[in-house]
Amino acid sequence: MRRVYANFWSRRAASLTAMAHTRASLVRWGVLIVLAIVWAAAGWISFAPMGATEAVYRTIGALSMQDDYFGVPSNSMLEAARFAGLAVPVVGLLFAFSGQLGRSLAQAFNLGAAHHVVIAGDSPAALSLALDARIRHGDAVILIGQSLPEETALGLRRRGVIVLEGDATHLDTLKAARAV
Repeated sequence: MRRVYANFWSRRAASLTAMAHTRASLVRWGVLIVLAIVWAAAGWISFAPMGATEAVYRTIGALSMQDDYFGVPSNSMLEAARFAGLAVPVVGLLFAFSGQLGRSLAQAFNLGAAHHVVIAGDSPAALSLALDARIRHGDAVILIGQSLPEETALGLRRRGVIVLEGDATHLDTLKAARAV
């Protein structure tokens, strides 16, 4: 049986690194659009009998929950409008900062990393070894490189390889990679 080189924390750091660097804009925009449609449709259905302008006003007012809004009898459509209306900006902000959030969490999880593979160098052999260990064997890999092109580093990060810029002969860089 093959041993996978990674503990819980290093596996989470690798998966968060991959997730933070993937482009999922279609999914993100899709979620925001669906939430906005639910908010508008549920609000419109709840207040349509009051007239078009009043329905639009009250649908937008679902976010403030002030005035006589609390006096309106609550139903499932109204609750859906309130929830979706409040979720749109929260989810939008979360998606806007998800890349940075993923990178920050990956760095935090990397503090507890152990039993992972550390590769020093930015030669084609080092890059090939990092990808092979990560993709084929499922190991958590930290690559230390000094002059990696940005496209190469981004491609590695998208596959879950944690890339550290620095000199592998310096003790601080090795500590950051959890090698010592």
